[in-house]
Amino acid sequence: MKKLILILLVVFSIGCNTKINHQKEVKLITKDSALIENFKQAKLLADSIVVEIFNDDNILSHFYISYNFEYEGWDKSISDTLCGKPIQYEFHYNLYLGSDTIGQGTINIDSLRMIKYCSIYNFEGLKKLHEGELKIDKSKAKEIALKNGLKEVGLNLEFKANDEVFYFYLNHDGFNKLFKRTNFKKVGYFWDASNYCNGCPEIYINAKDGRVFERFTIIQH
Repeated sequence: MKKLILILLVVFSIGCNTKINHQKEVKLITKDSALIENFKQAKLLADSIVVEIFNDDNILSHFYISYNFEYEGWDKSISDTLCGKPIQYEFHYNLYLGSDTIGQGTINIDSLRMIKYCSIYNFEGLKKLHEGELKIDKSKAKEIALKNGLKEVGLNLEFKANDEVFYFYLNHDGFNKLFKRTNFKKVGYFWDASNYCNGCPEIYINAKDGRVFERFTIIQH
């Protein structure tokens, strides 16, 4: 009996397949074997979506992945004790690019393995950065920000798309159909650079050519 409890408490390994074969061990703090299996399947689904978007079997090695578990009234992290299946699992994918980490693409999946949300425009932008189609990476955006009056101390840089998708409720096939008919041609990608303090500047930097196309002054209330 003690051995069984120990097994349920230990870390489980995400199952491997031909496309997802390099994932690190993921730890859940729970005695619920059904939850462990449910999370495992949800993560495999989320990972497979990222692989399909990038069309790259090895793309997951270029991401730092973090996790949240949404329950009624609160969120838990991977370091919390989990009891029962959550309302949804939240997977956050942050891209390693050179010495920088750029986030984030997000996928939310419920315990029935239905896809409730995927930031497809963000993922497409991260793909363009990864493949070099967008020339302004985080380091270059920082240089441009400093040349435009922002200060290095407290500089915040966020990679964004000028479009967003609303929440939906799709199975894997339904998501694939949605993704294939999504028009990315009119979507622009930019860096939101700011020193977040009262009276401080904020600028938008085009991620394709480095052009500063918006300027703001932050007013705190």
